[in-house]
Order: sequence, then C-alpha cells, then structure tokens
Amino acid sequence: MAYERIVIVAMLIAVFSLLPGAPNSQIAFGAMSDTEPSLPEEPPGAMVIVLPEGALPYDPDNTDPIISTPTPTPVDTPTPVDTPTSVDTSTPADTAEPETSTPETPSDVMEISSGSEQSPGTRVGLHWNPQFLWVVIGVLFTLLSASIIFIVRSRAMRRKTGVIAQAGGIQIANIQGVGQRENQQDSFAVTDVHDFGRGVCAVVADGIGGAAYGAEISRIVTSHLIGVFQSSATAAYDPGPLLTKMVLSAQNEARGFIKQNGNQIGGSTVVAAIVKNGGLNFASVGDSRVCLLRGGGIIQLNREHVCGTQEETTITATRSEQQRGSLTSFIGLDGSLQIDCNVNPIRLIQGDRLILMSDGVFGVLSDEEIVETAGMPEIQMAGTMLEQHVKAKADPYQDNYTAIIMGFEGEKR
Repeated sequence: MAYERIVIVAMLIAVFSLLPGAPNSQIAFGAMSDTEPSLPEEPPGAMVIVLPEGALPYDPDNTDPIISTPTPTPVDTPTPVDTPTSVDTSTPADTAEPETSTPETPSDVMEISSGSEQSPGTRVGLHWNPQFLWVVIGVLFTLLSASIIFIVRSRAMRRKTGVIAQAGGIQIANIQGVGQRENQQDSFAVTDVHDFGRGVCAVVADGIGGAAYGAEISRIVTSHLIGVFQSSATAAYDPGPLLTKMVLSAQNEARGFIKQNGNQIGGSTVVAAIVKNGGLNFASVGDSRVCLLRGGGIIQLNREHVCGTQEETTITATRSEQQRGSLTSFIGLDGSLQIDCNVNPIRLIQGDRLILMSDGVFGVLSDEEIVETAGMPEIQMAGTMLEQHVKAKADPYQDNYTAIIMGFEGEKR
C-alpha cells in the first residue's frame, strides 16, 4: 500500500506543476512571436524614431536618422503652384530629443538562420524552466513506482497461489494405444487448462470389449461429458454436483443410442475429474481408475464397480475379458447406475500428479512402475516412459490402453 501512496503523490505533483497557475509553470519551446512587446504609449507630440528594415541599430554618432514627426496642421497661407512645400525639420529648442536605444537580445534567445527565408524579427528560443526538471523527475518516478508495484504484486500472487491449477501450472500428458485389439475402444478428452474460472475437466472412457458398440458408446460418453461441462460450468459452480449431473446425462445419452440400435447390451466405463481452485473432484462408473501420486506413493481415489472384487482388487491385479463381464455398473446399463465420487474436494499441492487410466495401463503395470514412470519430473517424459513400460510387457492379450497425466508444478507457498 505504501507504493500506491507514493505513486499518487508523485502524480499529483506532476499534474500540479503543469497547471497554468502553478509557479514557474510556463515551459516554452519553438519560435517566438513575430510581434514585438508592446511599448508604452508615446506622449502627445513626441517624436518617434523608426529604423528602416535591415538598418543597423541606432548610433548616437549617426547624424542621419530617419525622423518622423506628426503630420503638420495645414496652413491657410496660399502656396505657389509647383513650388514644393518646405518642411521644417529642425528640432524645437524647448523639446528634448528622445533617447533611442535598441533592446538587447536576451542571453537565452538564439538567433537561428536557415536556408529558408525568415520573416524579419522572427526569433526561435528555448526557455528552460527549473520546474520542467521536476516534472520529468516526477513522471519517471511514477513509472518506476508502478513497475515496482507490478513486480511485487505478481510475486506475492505467486506465493499466495499454492494451488498450481489456478496459476497456469497444470501440465498435461497422455498416452493411448490399441494393444493387441483389432480397434480402439478407449476415448479421452481434456478441456483448456488455461480456463481458470471454469476449471479443467479430464475424461477417460473405456468401451466394453465383446459387447455391442463399445467404441461408439465410449466416444458418446466422452463428448457428452465435455459438452455438459462446457455448457454448465461457471465461475461459481460446485464441481461435485456437476460431475454427477454430467454422468447421469451421459447415461441417458448412451441408453438412447442403444435403444436406437437394437437395444443390444453395450456400454463403457468412465472416470472424470475436475480441478478447480486447487481442489479435485472425481466421478467414476466401472473399473477405470483415478489415482493420486504424492510423495513417491500412489493412492487410488475411486472404488471399482466389479463384482466380488471391490474390496480385494489392488493396482497390480490384471484384467481379463471374463472379469470385464463382471462389472456391476457401467454407462449404458439398463438399470440403476452406481456412481463413485468424492463429497469434498481433495486439495492439491505442488508436485502432485493425477492419473486417469483404463485397465490397459494398470492391468499390466505395478504400483512401483506407475510411480516410477508417471512420477518423473518432466511430464512429457513421464508419458513417454509410461507407454514404453506398457509396451515392454509384450502382453499377448494387451487391451487398449489410455491414460491422462495431470501435473501440478510451480513455486511452493
């Protein structure tokens, strides 16, 4: 606040110095007026000495000045024709000859000549005013103070923003591959990471293999979730209820598609996350996972909807088509839908990594392998190494694999 007061005082000084009524406020550059300063009126009957243009200044020793006298009053005495009237140019004895002097050129006025013709009496001057120096100092001081305020406030804002998501510090990496499948049935999407007011939404959907329209439904789910988020999210929305709304809307959209296409069994898993104001909210249906990497460890945040394995499954467990058929909930299910979500946002801190992934990733990699790769300092390298580890397994039954890695980097508090 002290900086703001200094800036205000400096600006007031600068403005005051420029006011017409301020002391020594006249600052002039350029050509002076051709009009000579007005002289006091000559008393009646006084003579005026006029120097012709181009003449030297009046010299007292010069006996031939041009003297102009007031026009004499006509005399009634007849004048002979063709006889010029003589004019008495003598100076009356009782009239003192006025002193004539040439005004001295001020020392601070420079006579400037150029190739162009100058009008007589034109002078170009530069008047330096001490107050002008203070005005310049005031303006420079104001700009310097404003710059200091901007820098200090920017650094203070970064220090206060421990939540990297709102400081532009979210970094994204993703991987996706077909594996040993014939086609890709996974889909994913991430919204603009620079949309701080709305937050960032990430979605991974895994179409159910062996069922009808797995790829189509996973794409429907992903696009619909993102569409609802973008149309419903505002700066004041609550991410938790919005996620539930998004999932239920995607379920209705998928059911409508299934009914239009013969009402066959088909569907997709989904895991979605919203990061807003440094808080994480998630929602999931099926067995896709959302995990938090923090401090060299990994935490699975959601519970999987898998029959008989909700409490026993670990991140190192493998998946098979038989287990895939034992899902207790998925998008497109004809019946009640189970949604797993958190009630209160999870606070994210510097260095956290969030990973959303299908079973093609966590089904072949261990906890340690996921932490080792997805937790690498450079997030793009983390994505590359995660995919290389999946491929290195060379699983003959490798499922489609998809993962989104969200890194939260920046200064500590």
